[in-house]
Amino acid sequence: MEGQTLSEAHGSWTNDPEVFSYQWFECSSVGTECSAISGAEAQTYVLTAADVGHTIKVQEIASNRGGPSGPATSAATAVVQGAPSSVESPGGGGSGGGAAATTATTASASTIPSGSSLLPIVGQSQTASVISGTVTVRLKGTTKFVPLPGTTTIPDGSEVEATNGHVLITVATLTTGKTQSAEVWGGRFLIHQERTGSGETHFILSLPLTGCPRVALPHGTAAALAASAKHSSGPKSRHLWVSESGGSWGTNGRYVSTTVEGTRWLTLDECNRSEVTVAAGKVKVHDLANNKTKVLTAGKSYVAARRPSR
Repeated sequence: MEGQTLSEAHGSWTNDPEVFSYQWFECSSVGTECSAISGAEAQTYVLTAADVGHTIKVQEIASNRGGPSGPATSAATAVVQGAPSSVESPGGGGSGGGAAATTATTASASTIPSGSSLLPIVGQSQTASVISGTVTVRLKGTTKFVPLPGTTTIPDGSEVEATNGHVLITVATLTTGKTQSAEVWGGRFLIHQERTGSGETHFILSLPLTGCPRVALPHGTAAALAASAKHSSGPKSRHLWVSESGGSWGTNGRYVSTTVEGTRWLTLDECNRSEVTVAAGKVKVHDLANNKTKVLTAGKSYVAARRPSR
């Protein structure tokens, strides 16, 4: 009921979590089409007039020294009712009554809870769904890759290994309740979504390369992540395919970053060069080594090469 305080109760977690974070969601009357409530990131939430006619869910992430887990999400509340003319106490009854609690989900900083929330949050988490093959993930703050269990939500900044599989990445947009998806395959990548501007999501090639010098390219957060990735051992090249039909996406290699909307393209890295090839649509390529920008159409490629040392 409007004015009532909902309290989250911790789910069942393994590996002794030390810190918990929260996000409350407003959903349809049947508990679907949920969107994050701005600023509602405490363990309690007071129902407002804007919640009347909706249901409420809460999402919890547990963290220990190994890093954060994947999120667990509560069941939806009953439909929130408007406040009566005589105000009841916050702990009173009503169809909006009852405390929200996280789903009893076993999880830890190095394992992903099966059945975790499918609700991505802009700049905080993305939903990953295995389409085919083998896909593993290293959650942000952890050191081990673990199998991706079908469909789950992972923290922003996680690393996905899809060299031998196809994975669908779904992100929230800056428009409340809207999402967009891209299919990614053929490589290992970090995921990072910007919280402002267009909310662009970057796939950052991260497979270690052999014998490559470090590069310093001060062209934004995603480019910096790509440049600082480990390059001490591994193959001599890496690549990543991305296919999407709308939204704000990009890839980041050693010497290039791309911006797209509605296309399919390949990004390839070697120690001294990066190449972008467009299979469908258009791709805007930013040459980080030479500070150039070029728009490619289907069937075209562009190579950005490291300038030789003098």
